[in-house]
Amino acid sequence: MQQLLPLLRLLGYLATSLVLGALLAFPAYLAFDPLSEAPFSSVLPRVVVLTALLLLPLYLQSAGTTDRNALGFAGSRRAFVCEFASWLGIGMLLAAPLQLAFLALDIRAVTPFADRSLLDVILFVLYALTASAFIGLMEEAYFRGALLGSLRTVAPSLAVLVVGVLYAAAHFLGSPVSSEELRWSSGPSSIRHSVFHLDSFLALLGAGVLLGAMRLHFGRIAPGAGMHAGFVTCIKFAQEFTDLNPNSDLAFLAGSLAGSMGYLGLLWIGVLSGGWFIWSRLWIRRAEATHKKRSDAEELSRDRR
Repeated sequence: MQQLLPLLRLLGYLATSLVLGALLAFPAYLAFDPLSEAPFSSVLPRVVVLTALLLLPLYLQSAGTTDRNALGFAGSRRAFVCEFASWLGIGMLLAAPLQLAFLALDIRAVTPFADRSLLDVILFVLYALTASAFIGLMEEAYFRGALLGSLRTVAPSLAVLVVGVLYAAAHFLGSPVSSEELRWSSGPSSIRHSVFHLDSFLALLGAGVLLGAMRLHFGRIAPGAGMHAGFVTCIKFAQEFTDLNPNSDLAFLAGSLAGSMGYLGLLWIGVLSGGWFIWSRLWIRRAEATHKKRSDAEELSRDRR
């Protein structure tokens, strides 16, 4: 029961956010359509996300998760920025082999650079880094910060898995609705007909579990947010400077989401997860050995006195 209540509280919060967001999506679409002309399928997830963020303080208060440490923001702001920047670089290095594999397998091909100026490339790189940093920070602060932090009384492995499933599912929220069929019920109907692509869902779930494991290991979100941003940066580079090759026999490995999060992405995340597991076990053993040596030295010092 101690573990069931936090999960039920979380599901209640998410269900409320989903229902309210779906009902508010239609009036929001009518209000902003003359300004943005964005399709309803684009407006819906944004309204749901905004609703979830507005209800988040109430949920966190009910869960007793309001301090910075519980939300994954332990330490100073400067340390957070330095750690985030370091792991952004690490994330790009870890994501690069996946994109190189797409090129080597002829799943993606480099686009011509003839019509690009150096200024265009520099501006895109700056945009990609800025947008990726924002995505990494926001998604990790919400999923591995707020949601995972609110499940602190749940078994760690179960909490990481639950949040990983929610993180993966959030990328498939809603389905297209024609403008002729738009009405108040369009939001719930669009969500009800959401299509989950197995390859991308499994890849995102693997990424979510890895990021959750990092959050538990470090006790803060900066490393995971940085690595998340690094992965997104590489994906944006691939989308901008390469194209999918539809004639490739291995095109199905690219995945249906962003052309990178498919079965090949899942395989690479599995490799990274295995490496993380080995590294973290070795780190824990070294920390335990250091602690034992320090304890033995302190005990020997007391005996000499």
